[in-house]
Amino acid sequence: MSCDEKLKSLITTCSNLGNPFKDKLLARIDSKENNVYSIQLYVKDSGENSENVVGSIRLNLNNNTLVDITFDDQNGTPLKYNKELFDSHANLYFLYFRLSHSLFLQQDKARNERRPCPI
Repeated sequence: MSCDEKLKSLITTCSNLGNPFKDKLLARIDSKENNVYSIQLYVKDSGENSENVVGSIRLNLNNNTLVDITFDDQNGTPLKYNKELFDSHANLYFLYFRLSHSLFLQQDKARNERRPCPI
């Protein structure tokens, strides 16, 4: 399972996620700072350039929170997540980015593209 698929499973299993596109959501890490990840939620349609961002989530490994910040970046909605999924997925992200964070950012900036997560 790719990193993006793990993110999707973690987020879409939150019992109080109110996104109307929940069944079609895809997820990816947009940025990371101090063990806090900004996650984009998006959907795809058929055709070229058919990707639409429909939400944002903040994954904070410092305090083990997952917050829907789609409508309010400062006062988002804390999500009720599956603790087992959170622990297994969050640990993988922490280890991966801790080992390769600077290389990952250099490649992204140089190529202006998203790099797949090899875990």
